[in-house]
Amino acid sequence: MNETNTIVTEEDLKGLTFTFRTGYDGKTNELFFDDIAFVRTGAYNPEPDPDPDPDPDPDPDPKPEPAIPDTLISDGGFEKAAEGEVQWNGVVVREESAPEGEQYLRITDRPVEGEYFEERSVWGTPISLERLRADEGGNYKISFWLRAANADEQTQVAAYIVGYEGETEHYDWYFNMIPEQEGVNGAVAGNEWVKFESAPLSLNDLAKMDSAMLVITNWNELITDCDLDCVTLTKTEEIPPVDMAVEPEYTYDNPANLIDPYGTFDMLKDGSTLWNGVVVNDPQGAHSGDNYLLISDRTEGAYRFDFSLIGLQDIIKDNGAGMYYYSCWLKTKNKGETTVLQPILYYDDTGAEYWMPRITVTDKWTFFGVTYDEVNRFFNAENGGLPVPGAVAEFRFYNAPGQETYPDYCIDDLAFWKYYEGQSTEEPDGGNQSENGDRNPHTGVGTPALPVVAAALAGGTLAVVRRRRRA
Repeated sequence: MNETNTIVTEEDLKGLTFTFRTGYDGKTNELFFDDIAFVRTGAYNPEPDPDPDPDPDPDPDPKPEPAIPDTLISDGGFEKAAEGEVQWNGVVVREESAPEGEQYLRITDRPVEGEYFEERSVWGTPISLERLRADEGGNYKISFWLRAANADEQTQVAAYIVGYEGETEHYDWYFNMIPEQEGVNGAVAGNEWVKFESAPLSLNDLAKMDSAMLVITNWNELITDCDLDCVTLTKTEEIPPVDMAVEPEYTYDNPANLIDPYGTFDMLKDGSTLWNGVVVNDPQGAHSGDNYLLISDRTEGAYRFDFSLIGLQDIIKDNGAGMYYYSCWLKTKNKGETTVLQPILYYDDTGAEYWMPRITVTDKWTFFGVTYDEVNRFFNAENGGLPVPGAVAEFRFYNAPGQETYPDYCIDDLAFWKYYEGQSTEEPDGGNQSENGDRNPHTGVGTPALPVVAAALAGGTLAVVRRRRRA
């Protein structure tokens, strides 16, 4: 059955019913209905009444991803902090002199002198490794504004990242600041705001850490009140400069020198950087072989130390606690110059400094370190020998204070070793200097000391200075 009704207006719908009739004969008949439909056959399509409670879109468009932050750290401009809020050794200041925004951090609340890390601390903040991994690592630059808080003063800061892998700390990410200043490590500013930016640094390996922190700290002796603002850590398409830095991999094949084969520098390319020095290929000037390590650009107050044999924590961990020694050959680069150095083995976790006697370096190659008439001169803790370090350990040549000049100097045939059974008893070759001091016919590293016996321990304790650090 097909019935057609024409509906023109809404009025046509009022009272409209559908009735199905059959001829009535007084009997009850079963009826069956199927495929009942009410369809529009024309073009009429009035505007529907607005729905006062519309159903949500069953398939809404996905929300756009939030914009990627342009920095891996939070609130480096201190604009979200409350005025007067204390952060590390500083307090948030609201002032029109802020280089960007309205607030900056003023660092004045220094603890008592001698708290090595605390008195240098400026500011630190966690790094978003989640954001770093989302960006698939890459190269990053740090930038910030800096000034000394007081007139006629300077302040100096360095920036680095600490990565934490379980209980292990990694100090593998140091920023080289721009503008560079000759003889200066980090950034130096007077009483006017200066904006600093670093060279690009790869953070690919940082993404593997469990957590990480950006640290800004005063450097060397310029521990002065300072102001910090607008700290950012942003990704860049710039490529880091060609890296000729050498990362030693020690095999410990030679018990007489645990840093072999790096101590002679002969396996390294001319111009390579290692232990804060530059490798120089100079067969006529080297103590032995063809290369030596040059320590240069030294200025008073710029560094507490210039040379640093880093990574000794791994060497001592791998070889165990005990009695350790060093020896090397030194000379100044230029004729007629001398300098005084203080050999120190530094433990970062305890702040302990294990000292050797000062050494005076002249323009002639001279042997320094352990000699056979002073077999008790090993790096020594209170209970004899060295403990296994809990964090970074470095062997350094500190600059003795009060010198008029800080000339360049050269290192060759450097050795660092632990006491072992069967050490050679041959005297180190300390003679055979050539007349002009440029070339020594010596052909090997100074031989390690005689075995140290218990009787030698009585007078062998070296000076130890402890400076507590905060993790």
